[in-house]
Amino acid sequence: MNNIITVEELTVISGVTFPNFSLPREGLTLIKTQREQSATTLSMTIVGRMHPQSGRVVLHTDSHDLESSRQRFFAIAFAGVPEIDTLERLVPVRSVIREQAAWHLPWYKLTPRSIDNISSYVHAAQVVGFHPFGGDFMSNEQAKTLKVNDLNPSDRFLLRVVLAIMARPDAAMLLVDDLDQVRSLELRDHLLRELKKFSAIMPVVVFSCNPDSENICDTVIDLSHLSYSDNPARLSTEDNTARYRNQHAKNKRISLRGRTKPQAMDENIRTISAAHDHNTEGGAQ
Repeated sequence: MNNIITVEELTVISGVTFPNFSLPREGLTLIKTQREQSATTLSMTIVGRMHPQSGRVVLHTDSHDLESSRQRFFAIAFAGVPEIDTLERLVPVRSVIREQAAWHLPWYKLTPRSIDNISSYVHAAQVVGFHPFGGDFMSNEQAKTLKVNDLNPSDRFLLRVVLAIMARPDAAMLLVDDLDQVRSLELRDHLLRELKKFSAIMPVVVFSCNPDSENICDTVIDLSHLSYSDNPARLSTEDNTARYRNQHAKNKRISLRGRTKPQAMDENIRTISAAHDHNTEGGAQ
Protein backbone atom coordinates (compact mmCIF):
# COMPACT_ATOMS: atom_id res chain seq x y z
CA MET A 1 0.00 0.00 0.00
CA ASN A 2 1.26 3.47 -0.94
CA ASN A 3 -0.64 5.32 1.80
CA ILE A 4 0.35 5.75 5.44
CA ILE A 5 -3.06 7.08 6.59
CA THR A 6 -6.58 6.47 5.29
CA VAL A 7 -9.47 8.66 6.50
CA GLU A 8 -13.00 7.47 5.73
CA GLU A 9 -16.34 9.19 6.49
CA LEU A 10 -14.77 10.98 9.44
CA THR A 11 -16.76 13.25 11.73
CA VAL A 12 -14.68 14.71 14.57
CA ILE A 13 -16.03 15.48 18.04
CA SER A 14 -16.68 19.13 17.16
CA GLY A 15 -19.25 17.91 14.63
CA VAL A 16 -17.31 18.75 11.45
CA THR A 17 -17.37 16.07 8.75
CA PHE A 18 -14.35 15.73 6.46
CA PRO A 19 -14.23 14.10 3.03
CA ASN A 20 -12.35 10.85 2.49
CA PHE A 21 -8.64 11.31 1.88
CA SER A 22 -5.36 9.42 2.15
CA LEU A 23 -1.85 10.52 3.15
CA PRO A 24 1.06 9.16 1.11
CA ARG A 25 3.69 6.94 2.69
CA GLU A 26 6.61 9.04 1.44
CA GLY A 27 7.62 12.68 1.47
CA LEU A 28 6.20 15.88 2.96
CA THR A 29 2.42 16.39 2.80
CA LEU A 30 0.68 19.70 3.44
CA ILE A 31 -2.96 19.65 4.56
CA LYS A 32 -4.38 23.09 3.82
CA THR A 33 -7.40 24.15 5.89
CA GLN A 34 -9.31 27.25 6.84
CA ARG A 35 -9.20 28.98 10.18
CA GLU A 36 -11.81 27.76 12.67
CA GLN A 37 -12.36 24.59 10.63
CA SER A 38 -11.55 22.13 13.44
CA ALA A 39 -8.16 21.49 11.85
CA THR A 40 -6.48 20.87 15.22
CA THR A 41 -9.33 18.53 16.18
CA LEU A 42 -8.74 16.67 12.93
CA SER A 43 -5.00 16.41 13.54
CA MET A 44 -5.53 15.19 17.11
CA THR A 45 -8.03 12.61 15.84
CA ILE A 46 -5.57 11.32 13.25
CA VAL A 47 -2.81 10.86 15.82
CA GLY A 48 -5.14 9.20 18.33
CA ARG A 49 -5.34 12.00 20.90
CA MET A 50 -9.11 12.26 20.33
CA HIS A 51 -11.75 9.70 19.40
CA PRO A 52 -13.78 10.34 16.24
CA GLN A 53 -17.51 10.91 16.54
CA SER A 54 -17.97 8.57 13.58
CA GLY A 55 -15.97 7.19 10.67
CA ARG A 56 -12.50 5.75 10.91
CA VAL A 57 -8.81 6.57 10.63
CA VAL A 58 -6.36 3.79 9.76
CA LEU A 59 -2.58 3.94 10.08
CA HIS A 60 -0.89 1.52 7.67
CA THR A 61 2.44 0.36 9.09
CA ASP A 62 4.79 -2.14 7.49
CA SER A 63 3.33 -4.99 9.51
CA HIS A 64 -0.18 -3.99 10.66
CA ASP A 65 -3.12 -1.70 10.02
CA LEU A 66 -3.72 0.29 13.21
CA GLU A 67 -7.29 1.54 13.52
CA SER A 68 -7.81 2.23 17.23
CA SER A 69 -6.95 5.62 18.70
CA ARG A 70 -4.73 4.02 21.32
CA GLN A 71 -2.66 2.22 18.70
CA ARG A 72 -2.15 5.40 16.66
CA PHE A 73 -1.31 7.35 19.82
CA PHE A 74 1.83 5.30 20.35
CA ALA A 75 2.79 5.09 16.66
CA ILE A 76 2.72 8.74 15.55
CA ALA A 77 5.02 11.57 16.64
CA PHE A 78 2.99 14.74 17.17
CA ALA A 79 3.96 18.41 17.59
CA GLY A 80 2.42 21.84 17.22
CA VAL A 81 -0.52 21.97 19.67
CA PRO A 82 0.30 24.50 22.44
CA GLU A 83 -1.95 22.74 24.96
CA ILE A 84 0.28 19.68 24.61
CA ASP A 85 3.82 20.84 23.87
CA THR A 86 4.08 24.52 24.75
CA LEU A 87 7.48 25.54 26.17
CA GLU A 88 8.18 27.77 29.14
CA ARG A 89 10.11 30.73 27.75
CA LEU A 90 12.46 31.29 30.72
CA VAL A 91 13.57 27.67 31.13
CA PRO A 92 17.02 26.66 29.84
CA VAL A 93 16.91 24.53 26.69
CA ARG A 94 18.98 21.84 28.40
CA SER A 95 16.37 21.48 31.15
CA VAL A 96 13.60 21.04 28.56
CA ILE A 97 15.53 18.33 26.74
CA ARG A 98 16.52 16.48 29.94
CA GLU A 99 12.93 16.57 31.20
CA GLN A 100 11.63 15.02 27.99
CA ALA A 101 14.31 12.33 28.16
CA ALA A 102 13.43 11.61 31.80
CA TRP A 103 9.77 11.04 30.94
CA HIS A 104 10.59 8.38 28.37
CA LEU A 105 13.54 6.57 29.91
CA PRO A 106 12.89 3.40 31.93
CA TRP A 107 12.33 4.16 35.61
CA TYR A 108 15.58 2.51 36.65
CA LYS A 109 17.77 4.66 34.36
CA LEU A 110 19.15 8.03 35.40
CA THR A 111 18.84 10.93 32.97
CA PRO A 112 22.28 11.97 31.72
CA ARG A 113 23.32 15.41 32.97
CA SER A 114 24.78 16.27 29.58
CA ILE A 115 22.46 16.34 26.59
CA ASP A 116 25.41 15.16 24.51
CA ASN A 117 24.84 11.77 26.15
CA ILE A 118 21.09 11.63 25.45
CA SER A 119 21.03 9.56 22.28
CA SER A 120 17.35 10.24 21.48
CA TYR A 121 18.00 13.99 21.50
CA VAL A 122 21.23 13.79 19.49
CA HIS A 123 19.51 11.70 16.81
CA ALA A 124 16.37 13.88 16.66
CA ALA A 125 18.35 17.14 16.51
CA GLN A 126 20.51 15.84 13.68
CA VAL A 127 17.71 14.50 11.49
CA VAL A 128 15.46 17.56 12.01
CA GLY A 129 18.23 20.12 11.59
CA PHE A 130 17.95 21.74 15.01
CA HIS A 131 21.08 23.91 15.08
CA PRO A 132 20.36 27.20 16.91
CA PHE A 133 24.00 28.30 16.50
CA GLY A 134 24.12 27.95 12.75
CA GLY A 135 25.82 24.90 11.32
CA ASP A 136 27.38 23.85 14.63
CA PHE A 137 25.69 21.28 16.84
CA MET A 138 24.48 22.84 20.11
CA SER A 139 26.72 21.74 22.97
CA ASN A 140 25.61 20.92 26.49
CA GLU A 141 27.20 24.10 27.87
CA GLN A 142 25.44 26.25 25.30
CA ALA A 143 22.09 24.60 26.05
CA LYS A 144 22.70 25.13 29.78
CA THR A 145 22.67 28.92 29.47
CA LEU A 146 20.39 29.30 26.44
CA LYS A 147 16.77 30.06 27.37
CA VAL A 148 13.84 28.93 25.24
CA ASN A 149 12.97 32.59 24.77
CA ASP A 150 16.41 33.19 23.21
CA LEU A 151 15.57 30.92 20.28
CA ASN A 152 14.09 32.45 17.15
CA PRO A 153 10.50 31.34 16.33
CA SER A 154 11.70 28.80 13.77
CA ASP A 155 14.17 27.10 16.13
CA ARG A 156 11.63 27.23 18.95
CA PHE A 157 9.14 25.35 16.78
CA LEU A 158 11.82 22.90 15.64
CA LEU A 159 12.62 22.19 19.28
CA ARG A 160 9.01 21.09 19.77
CA VAL A 161 9.42 18.75 16.80
CA VAL A 162 12.66 17.38 18.31
CA LEU A 163 10.85 16.68 21.60
CA ALA A 164 8.04 14.90 19.71
CA ILE A 165 10.53 12.62 17.97
CA MET A 166 12.27 11.93 21.28
CA ALA A 167 8.91 10.84 22.69
CA ARG A 168 8.24 8.50 19.74
CA PRO A 169 11.65 7.29 18.48
CA ASP A 170 10.04 4.39 16.60
CA ALA A 171 7.16 6.40 15.13
CA ALA A 172 5.67 5.46 11.78
CA MET A 173 5.15 9.11 10.85
CA LEU A 174 5.38 12.69 12.11
CA LEU A 175 2.40 15.05 12.17
CA VAL A 176 2.92 18.79 12.79
CA ASP A 177 -0.12 20.93 13.51
CA ASP A 178 -0.59 24.66 12.83
CA LEU A 179 2.68 25.66 11.22
CA ASP A 180 1.20 29.17 11.01
CA GLN A 181 2.23 29.75 14.63
CA VAL A 182 5.44 30.89 12.94
CA ARG A 183 4.24 34.22 11.54
CA SER A 184 7.14 34.94 9.21
CA LEU A 185 6.61 33.31 5.81
CA GLU A 186 10.37 33.17 5.34
CA LEU A 187 10.86 31.24 8.59
CA ARG A 188 7.84 29.09 7.78
CA ASP A 189 9.40 28.09 4.45
CA HIS A 190 12.65 27.34 6.29
CA LEU A 191 10.73 24.99 8.57
CA LEU A 192 9.12 23.28 5.60
CA ARG A 193 12.53 22.74 4.00
CA GLU A 194 13.91 21.16 7.19
CA LEU A 195 10.84 18.94 7.46
CA LYS A 196 11.22 18.04 3.78
CA LYS A 197 14.73 16.73 4.53
CA PHE A 198 13.39 14.74 7.48
CA SER A 199 10.63 13.26 5.30
CA ALA A 200 13.31 11.17 3.58
CA ILE A 201 13.44 9.18 6.85
CA MET A 202 9.73 9.00 7.67
CA PRO A 203 6.54 10.54 6.19
CA VAL A 204 5.76 14.03 7.51
CA VAL A 205 2.33 15.70 7.49
CA VAL A 206 1.92 19.43 8.17
CA PHE A 207 -1.29 21.40 8.79
CA SER A 208 -1.43 25.02 7.62
CA CYS A 209 -3.89 27.67 6.48
CA ASN A 210 -1.37 29.08 4.00
CA PRO A 211 -0.58 27.59 0.59
CA ASP A 212 2.76 26.10 -0.37
CA SER A 213 3.81 29.12 -2.42
CA GLU A 214 7.38 27.84 -2.89
CA ASN A 215 6.30 24.33 -3.93
CA ILE A 216 8.35 22.74 -1.16
CA CYS A 217 5.90 19.96 -0.26
CA ASP A 218 5.58 16.75 -2.25
CA THR A 219 1.80 16.56 -1.82
CA VAL A 220 -0.89 19.13 -0.99
CA ILE A 221 -4.35 18.11 0.23
CA ASP A 222 -6.75 21.05 0.14
CA LEU A 223 -9.58 20.88 2.69
CA SER A 224 -10.12 24.65 2.77
CA HIS A 225 -13.15 24.44 0.46
CA LEU A 226 -15.29 22.92 3.23
CA SER A 227 -18.08 25.14 4.60
CA TYR A 228 -20.60 24.90 7.44
CA SER A 229 -23.29 23.96 4.93
CA ASP A 230 -21.26 20.83 4.22
CA ASN A 231 -21.48 19.87 7.88
CA PRO A 232 -25.03 19.28 9.11
CA ALA A 233 -23.63 17.71 12.29
CA ARG A 234 -21.87 20.98 13.10
CA LEU A 235 -25.09 22.91 12.46
CA SER A 236 -26.90 20.51 14.77
CA THR A 237 -24.35 21.23 17.49
CA GLU A 238 -24.94 24.96 17.08
CA ASP A 239 -28.69 24.42 17.26
CA ASN A 240 -28.21 22.53 20.52
CA THR A 241 -26.19 25.44 21.90
CA ALA A 242 -28.96 27.88 20.93
CA ARG A 243 -31.55 25.65 22.58
CA TYR A 244 -29.47 25.53 25.76
CA ARG A 245 -29.20 29.32 25.86
CA ASN A 246 -32.94 29.74 25.30
CA GLN A 247 -33.71 27.25 28.07
CA HIS A 248 -31.29 29.05 30.41
CA ALA A 249 -33.02 32.37 29.74
CA LYS A 250 -36.41 30.72 30.31
CA ASN A 251 -35.25 29.33 33.65
CA LYS A 252 -34.15 32.79 34.74
CA ARG A 253 -37.57 34.22 33.86
CA ILE A 254 -39.33 31.41 35.76
CA SER A 255 -37.21 32.10 38.85
CA LEU A 256 -38.90 35.52 39.20
CA ARG A 257 -42.10 33.64 40.18
CA GLY A 258 -44.56 36.15 38.85
CA ARG A 259 -42.72 39.23 40.05
CA THR A 260 -41.87 41.96 37.59
CA LYS A 261 -38.18 42.54 36.94
CA PRO A 262 -38.15 45.93 38.80
CA GLN A 263 -39.73 44.26 41.82
CA ALA A 264 -37.09 41.55 41.85
CA MET A 265 -34.33 44.13 41.56
CA ASP A 266 -35.83 46.17 44.42
CA GLU A 267 -35.87 43.07 46.62
CA ASN A 268 -32.23 42.34 45.78
CA ILE A 269 -31.24 45.92 46.56
CA ARG A 270 -33.07 45.81 49.92
CA THR A 271 -31.35 42.54 50.78
CA ILE A 272 -27.91 43.94 49.92
CA SER A 273 -28.61 47.16 51.86
CA ALA A 274 -29.73 45.22 54.94
CA ALA A 275 -26.60 43.07 54.84
CA HIS A 276 -24.44 46.19 54.47
CA ASP A 277 -26.14 47.87 57.47
CA HIS A 278 -25.66 44.74 59.56
CA ASN A 279 -21.95 44.54 58.69
CA THR A 280 -21.50 48.24 59.42
CA GLU A 281 -23.13 47.93 62.82
CA GLY A 282 -21.01 44.92 63.65
CA GLY A 283 -17.87 46.82 62.68
CA ALA A 284 -18.83 49.78 64.88
CA GLN A 285 -19.14 47.54 67.93
